[in-house]
Amino acid sequence: MTGLGVDRPLSRDGILAQVGLRLTYSLGLGDRVILLGHVEALCPLTSWTVDLNHIPVWTMPPVGGVAGIDVAARFR
Repeated sequence: MTGLGVDRPLSRDGILAQVGLRLTYSLGLGDRVILLGHVEALCPLTSWTVDLNHIPVWTMPPVGGVAGIDVAARFR
């Protein structure tokens, strides 16, 4: 996280650790094309709050998630 006009940041670096669950599904579309879907749910092991002038302006949410679809092609 970076800020504009911040004179002296207290810290620029930190450690982020998360645990979660990932579910995937694959569907073959013929001999060469595969459709892949995935859903992830993540919970942070560490909590982050960004303060500006000792006032919290952003806090990490307790749960996060990602969903996506990929297409893969196999060439022989």
